[in-house]
Amino acid sequence: MTTNRKKLFIVQSICLFVFWAAHSGYSLNITGTPPDTPYNRFSAWTDLSVTQTPNASFWAAGKDLSPIGWRVTSGDARMSLTLVTPRHAIAAHHFNPGSGAQFAFRDTLGFFHTRTITGTTQIGSTDILVVEFDAVLPSSVSIMPIWINPFVGQSAYLYGQKAQLSSNNQIDDLFFGTIGSYTSEWGRFDQNVTPGSAQGQSGDSGSPALVDYGGNFALFGPHIAIGSGPPPFTISSYVGAYVSQINSVVGPYSVVVVPEPRSTALVLLTLAGICLSLRRISKSRRNKLSP
Repeated sequence: MTTNRKKLFIVQSICLFVFWAAHSGYSLNITGTPPDTPYNRFSAWTDLSVTQTPNASFWAAGKDLSPIGWRVTSGDARMSLTLVTPRHAIAAHHFNPGSGAQFAFRDTLGFFHTRTITGTTQIGSTDILVVEFDAVLPSSVSIMPIWINPFVGQSAYLYGQKAQLSSNNQIDDLFFGTIGSYTSEWGRFDQNVTPGSAQGQSGDSGSPALVDYGGNFALFGPHIAIGSGPPPFTISSYVGAYVSQINSVVGPYSVVVVPEPRSTALVLLTLAGICLSLRRISKSRRNKLSP
């Protein structure tokens, strides 16, 4: 780690309040609220209910959040997770819902679907948990792509319990270290004074940090912890660092990554260049053969 990251990690070790330490009933702590209506995905949240009513005033109402499901069986109603294949989702290991837990998803057509967890797998020593469902979800429930090119200053959005979503966070640091018993790549998201910026609260564990991709969302990773700062901050696992390990668990499926890996893009550009050159050569030969 760099010197700055070492200093940051020391501060985090002192100030962190890991989500599993206590469970209160709070939702996201959002700058500029109340009212928090613009940040509610659903107009009236009901714990453990399969059906929820969309909020027309939600700031992200036109974006696709169908990959984010919520718990609907007895247990901790604050849990949410993110679908990354038709049958697998990403959650937090320290807030493991366990086999038998049911989650609901609202698809892009407005229909609700439930699935039951049949197994979970921790990724190495990280807090990343891969969840497997009893059956695939329909294509109307989208797959959340995993972001693999994060950078400090990149716009970000924090999802939390009761289906709230911040509108004005950013990645404030990327670092490697140990939090509790978990060693991983992490991202830090500060809460600032701008309305719509947020800090997670106890119970938001496993809910995703998101980044923008093509006007929609891509997954950064599930929340693990918060800190008092100043400024107050949230820590989330960086899932993009563990794509190969995740793919080894979700077979025969594989996750979608964005942006497209550079090597693949270069190959495509090279092929396009070769095709263009061949077309030019062919055209040149035709011109020379013309009477």
